[in-house]
Amino acid sequence: MMRSHEIRNGVVLLNEQGREVGVSKRAAITGIALVVLSRIAMAIPGMTFTPVLIDKLDKPGKLLNRLPWLNQPLQAGICGLLLIFATPMGCALWPQKMNIKIEKLEHEVQADVKKKNPDLKVVWFNKGL
Repeated sequence: MMRSHEIRNGVVLLNEQGREVGVSKRAAITGIALVVLSRIAMAIPGMTFTPVLIDKLDKPGKLLNRLPWLNQPLQAGICGLLLIFATPMGCALWPQKMNIKIEKLEHEVQADVKKKNPDLKVVWFNKGL
């Protein structure tokens, strides 16, 4: 919802020199979809490794069985530690400045960009984080 204005209005397209050549809704949707996937990838380690580790520590005779008050702080600590590494790795899955071929843009945008820059094959846009 926070980036819905990008879907409605599009994102700025740039050429190799960083000059604006158009605005595309399709590039916005591509960028937001990749951000959603990277956010999911960031959450996976904390949501998979933490329960497995806690389950192993909660067996009879193990740490959490003897010290049950440690369960919640340990879960929070493990999730925090995993997020320290998962967040930068998730952000690094795709570059922030993405390129897209002119042919993959909306027909109106293609025509407008080709009219102004006939030799341009690829445009760049900010995917976001």
